[in-house]
Amino acid sequence: MVALALCIVALAGCRPEEEVRTYRIAKPADAPSAASETPQPVAPETAAKPPSGEPTDRMIGSIVPGPSQAWFFKAVGPKAAIDDAADAVTAFLASVRFEGDKPKWETPEGWTEEEAGGMRLATLKVPAEEGTESIEMSVIGLPLVGDWDAQVLDNANRWRKQLQQPPLAAEAIGDELKPLADVAEGAVLFDTVGWFDGGTMAPFAGGAAPFASATPPAAPAAPAAEQREMKYQSELQSTTPDGWTEEPGSAMRKASLRTPGGAVLTGFAFPLTGAMGDRLENVNRWRGEIGLEPTTADELEAQTEEMKLLGSDGAYFEMVGKTETTHAAMVEREGQVWFFKLRGPVEEVANERDAFKKWLESLSLEGAEK
Repeated sequence: MVALALCIVALAGCRPEEEVRTYRIAKPADAPSAASETPQPVAPETAAKPPSGEPTDRMIGSIVPGPSQAWFFKAVGPKAAIDDAADAVTAFLASVRFEGDKPKWETPEGWTEEEAGGMRLATLKVPAEEGTESIEMSVIGLPLVGDWDAQVLDNANRWRKQLQQPPLAAEAIGDELKPLADVAEGAVLFDTVGWFDGGTMAPFAGGAAPFASATPPAAPAAPAAEQREMKYQSELQSTTPDGWTEEPGSAMRKASLRTPGGAVLTGFAFPLTGAMGDRLENVNRWRGEIGLEPTTADELEAQTEEMKLLGSDGAYFEMVGKTETTHAAMVEREGQVWFFKLRGPVEEVANERDAFKKWLESLSLEGAEK
């Protein structure tokens, strides 16, 4: 018994500080080893079944090999809040670079950064919808182990366990991880939903229904004759196509609409820092979201349609996956980069392509020419 107690004390001392905090359900977290944020995963057949119903939480993170340490970036919270910040978070993770042994980044406008101690290098606060808590992203460095693939698998399965999802074998979890080759060779992006059982953030207020490719919501009655004029954040103006419905925006989401068949349109504006305006990086991130392999700079040039957007020279892209399609446009304007994305079932997005392009052409900003 004495030996067992000493082992428990020793394991507890290796726990990264983020793993001892609680959120939502009070449940002890497993103690990680010194070289990994995760213990060895349990066999799938012995894992507890996840809760029933729609997942309530989402986690976006990256696992990155540095020159001397493995680095873990993680943002987690209620699904509606993470959905709202997802484009900003994934773009930030893709922009991380190394100068020496530690990762470097430019903190996006509106985010705040706090230095930490020990294994935690920093904590970034990502702004969330007005009236809710900010989203917290932790940055932790731990020793590298000899087998990088094994370290990625172990940590990805730990994050799945925090979301009360069963662990996956290497060949299965590879479909869930997306490469971040521009950050570092072997770096991956993790993005999964579930029911979070531990962390730092208090519950968020509000929520929004996530996109579901099956059984889209019934379309509301279309406007009588002419299209409706709409505003987002008192700056972005557009003409909404018949049958499309407006959904709540936020400080970060400048536009949010849904087509009659359930495809989702979102619009964001971010400071033009780092690789935020890089067409290839953004297109490959969008391609990864729908299960497509990255494209190359030469291929992208042939796939790009130049267009006027918000009075400036922008670009339009079409990406067709097996079950989902994304049409997207981006433009740099006055120190910001604007992104507009229509994503949904392949047939629905194809049907709404012309409507989406007309909507893009209708965009303007208060006090500015189109």
